[in-house]
Amino acid sequence: MKPRNRNLATEQSKQSVSEKTRPEDSTDETARQIPPVVQEPYVCSNCGYCTDVKDPCWPDPSIPVWDPKGKKREECWMLCPEDGAPEVSVLTSPDRRAQRWRYGFEFPGGTIHACTPFVVLSRKPDGSCSLGAVMEAAEVIREIKLKQYLESHSPDKEIDLQHLRDAELISNNPHCYRVKDLWLLSLRRSRSYDDWARKAMKLVYEAGRPDTDLLVDKLAAALDPRLDIFRPAWSRILHIPVDLSQPIGTQLERINPALTEIRDYLYRFTTQPPPRDRIEFIWRDVYIFLLAQLAGKSIAQIAEEIFPDAHRKTRYDKVDLIVRKVQKAADRAGVTIPPPSSETKHPT
Repeated sequence: MKPRNRNLATEQSKQSVSEKTRPEDSTDETARQIPPVVQEPYVCSNCGYCTDVKDPCWPDPSIPVWDPKGKKREECWMLCPEDGAPEVSVLTSPDRRAQRWRYGFEFPGGTIHACTPFVVLSRKPDGSCSLGAVMEAAEVIREIKLKQYLESHSPDKEIDLQHLRDAELISNNPHCYRVKDLWLLSLRRSRSYDDWARKAMKLVYEAGRPDTDLLVDKLAAALDPRLDIFRPAWSRILHIPVDLSQPIGTQLERINPALTEIRDYLYRFTTQPPPRDRIEFIWRDVYIFLLAQLAGKSIAQIAEEIFPDAHRKTRYDKVDLIVRKVQKAADRAGVTIPPPSSETKHPT
């Protein structure tokens, strides 16, 4: 089971953003997550973890990196005792070797608390590490709903997607939603940031812009509208029926050629071939543009940094073309860039 990053990492090795559809659901049996508050020191009567202990020394190599292999979901969370604990997010072991991420939920029948390990996801040789909770709130809710159902009902004879939807009403991260008699998979689009993207974000951050990720994403979307995950073009999104009681891999193998044929046919109406994936070059071009706009670097300086092995004239012309191309796309999309600051530090 793959752990989820809680954005508390000392160093992010991968970031992504995603867009989900938000259907309108209504039910009388919803749950609400309780926000944490600061209270008196507390020791859990079940595991002994407490609130008044410092965080573990995460760079310590003797603290293992989380290995998800062989881990079942039911092994990655547990219910907490309702012993008057404060609403806190993190509990630490007395020996400062481990932590647990604690959630509180208000159900119609009362309050339920549950926790999941808070672990080292990855560690670099220099000691920097990425941290995260193994399970997110929405995942824990699904496990609680499952446990409650099986404790009060006999096992279902057939699978029913309504169980999943009922468990996800607390979350803004639905997997599916119902339209009349049909279940539709929620739209989930994401992209990973490579080294170029992270350099661009660092540059924007050091320029004092609070909307670091947003500015970089807007510039990327200006270069390729398909990357605009905030405003999906519904005219090109196709929902695919899959029978979850049948082998999924076999169905996807049959669907893939049909999707390719449909896509190729529709692109013929544009008289253009299906566009290639240029995401790596897009992040690079965004970074080059921001070096010119925010760091105040000259075309020659940028060319020497990005293309050190290329001929001087060739690399100069290439960077100049990239800067003008991104500027034109930004103007067309209405993306404004602040002037370079004298205090901006060039990222190393």
